[in-house]
Amino acid sequence: MHVLSDGPATQYRNRANCFLMSSIPYTWGFKRVTWNFSERSHGKGAPDGVGGVLKHKADMHVLGGSDLKTPMDLYNYLQKSSENVTVKWIEEEDISAMDEMLPPSVRPVTGISNRHQVLSFFPGKIFYRALSCFCKYPEICPCHKLSKLEFDHVSAAEVPYAQSSDCGSSAEMPNAQSSHPVPLVSPMPSQKN
Repeated sequence: MHVLSDGPATQYRNRANCFLMSSIPYTWGFKRVTWNFSERSHGKGAPDGVGGVLKHKADMHVLGGSDLKTPMDLYNYLQKSSENVTVKWIEEEDISAMDEMLPPSVRPVTGISNRHQVLSFFPGKIFYRALSCFCKYPEICPCHKLSKLEFDHVSAAEVPYAQSSDCGSSAEMPNAQSSHPVPLVSPMPSQKN
């Protein structure tokens, strides 16, 4: 799973999000996660354009004399009128369920505010670096001040599909700076993509 977004600390570039990205995608069957943050005030790329088109569509609808009084009205209108865009409604319970997946205390990700790429190749472990790099993808390269962090709240045995991750040795970069010494998450057998 590849994510490209802007990088506000309150939404994306924070310890809770790093913890969740190192656990939840594996329950959905993903084997790798990369999250790349754009430079401050540089937008998100294509998602900004899609969001702009949807906002413009809603503005034109209202200017044409129709009302969109509630978020559900907006959702229903955009879902019906947007042929090439999938619009999803997220219930409050869905947000609460994600919040409940966080342990009471999540280890800090030292220096995350100055990093532009976070990678997770198996549950409970992230690598993060100053600049995005894919020079050896699907393996993790040691470029751009690579750091490593292991969350002690995630074990491979608890995450479906975790046994099929392929990052045992290739993800253990000898040049990665560990921000916190912690016990290693359960080792995984090797596999191809």
